[in-house]
Amino acid sequence: MKKCMVIGGGIAGVLSARIMELLEREVILIEAGPRLGGCAGTFERNHLKYNIGATTIPSLIPDFPLKRLLDLVNNSPLELAEVHLINPPILIHNNGKTIARFMSPDEDLEEWQRAFPTLKGHKKFLNLSYQITNTLLKSNFYLNNNNILTKTKTILKNMPIYLKIAPYFYKPASALIRELYGQEISDEFYYFLEAQVMITIQTSLKETSALGLLLAIGYSYTGVGKANGGTGKFIEAIALPTNFFLNEKVLKIKKIKNSFLIKTQNETYHADEIILAFPFLENLEIFEDNDFLKYFNKYRSLLSPYSAFVCYGKYMGSTIDPSPSHLIILPETMKNNYFSGYLFLSFLNHSNIRTFTLSTHVPISKLRDFYSSKNFCENLKKQFINYLCETFGEREENFTEVFYATPLTFKKYLNKIHLGGIPFKMENHPFKIPGNITPFKGLFLVGEHSFAYQGWLGISVGILNLYEHLRS
Repeated sequence: MKKCMVIGGGIAGVLSARIMELLEREVILIEAGPRLGGCAGTFERNHLKYNIGATTIPSLIPDFPLKRLLDLVNNSPLELAEVHLINPPILIHNNGKTIARFMSPDEDLEEWQRAFPTLKGHKKFLNLSYQITNTLLKSNFYLNNNNILTKTKTILKNMPIYLKIAPYFYKPASALIRELYGQEISDEFYYFLEAQVMITIQTSLKETSALGLLLAIGYSYTGVGKANGGTGKFIEAIALPTNFFLNEKVLKIKKIKNSFLIKTQNETYHADEIILAFPFLENLEIFEDNDFLKYFNKYRSLLSPYSAFVCYGKYMGSTIDPSPSHLIILPETMKNNYFSGYLFLSFLNHSNIRTFTLSTHVPISKLRDFYSSKNFCENLKKQFINYLCETFGEREENFTEVFYATPLTFKKYLNKIHLGGIPFKMENHPFKIPGNITPFKGLFLVGEHSFAYQGWLGISVGILNLYEHLRS
C-alpha cells in the first residue's frame, strides 16, 4: 500500500486525505497549526467561538463539486456539524438599500427588478449565470498542464464543456454586461456586482472575464449552507476517520529516488506520494530540490494582490439577521487605497449572544502600514464598527470585545498573506495555472494555490480532478 502524506489541514487537505483513503492509500495528514480548518477554521477566545474567515459552505446541492465529494466519503459530516442550507444565503447592503441573493434565478429576478427597476437585462443575466454555473460545475472537468500531450488530452476531454462556455471565456465581464443590458449601468449596480465578484473569485469586475462574473453571481445557486458551531466543526467532522497530527510545521521537503522525505519540527516522515494542501507558493523555502523551486517560482506572480483585515467580536443586539452572510458596500467617502470598499459580515450563534467576523480585502502593497501602526488598525476597526451601526441602525455598545487580525496575523498563524490564492482574473486561464498534477511523480497539489477559482468550489473541482486522474 502506498504511503501518502497530506500537508495542510484546511478543507483541501481533509477532503484530499479522505479521497486518498478511498484510493487505498495509507494516509497521514499533518497540520502546522493547533487546529484543523485553515482559513475556514474556527477558533476559541474567552470561551467563545469565532470563524476565522470563510463562513458559508457552498456547493451543497446534488451534483455540485463539494456535494459529490461528500457523497464519495459519505454525508455524515453534514449531519455531525449540523449544516443547513440558507435561503437567501447573502444580503447585500448598499446606500440604504438591502438586496437579497437567492438560490434560484426566479427568486433573484423579482428582487433585482425591485432594486434596479430601470435596467432591462436582469432575466437574461440571471438565467445565463444559472446555466453556466450548472454546466461547468456539474461537469467532470479535467486539467493536466504537464506537457503538450496532457494539454491535448485536457482540451479533448473538456471539449463538450468548452463549446458551451467558450463565448464567455475570453470576453471581459464589462463586455458581457453591455451585451446583456444594452445600456450604461449605474455605479450602484456596478458595485453590487463587483462586491460579489470580490468575495467569491477574489478580483475586481474589470479584471475578470464574463465567465468569472457568471460564476460569481451563480455562487448562491450551488446551495449555500452554514454549520452550527462554525465551519471548523464541519471540517473536523470530515477529518474524523483520518490519521492526522497537529502542530507539525513542515521545515523541509526533499525528493529521494522514488519517495519523499518530509522533515517537520517534531518528526521525519517518508512517503511515496505528497499532496500539498497549504499555501506552498508562499513557503518555497521548504523545498530543497531546485527543480521544485524552478517549477513553483513561475506561478508566484499569479497570487492575489490582496490580503485581509478582519474584525471579530461579540454582538449583543437584535437588528441584524444572523442567518445569511452580509455583504456591505461602503460609500465613496470611505473608500481609499487601504481596503477594497466591501465588507463581509457573518455570525456564529451562541446560547444568548452571537460572535461576528467582519472582513475586507487590503492591498498587499500597503502592508507596511498595517505592520507599523497599531493606531492605524485601531482606527480602521472603529471606522468599520461605526459603519455597521449606521447601516443597520444598531448601537455601538452592542458590538463588544472587538479585536482584529491583520495580514501579519495570518502569516503568523496560517503561513499566508495572499488572500484567496490565485484569483479568477481573465489572464489566469487553465493552462496558466498549476492545476493539481505536477511533472514530478507522486507530487500533487490541491487548494487555492492550484486552481484560479477561490474557496470551496475551486478546491472541490480540483480534488475531483485529482481523484479521477489517480483512479484512472
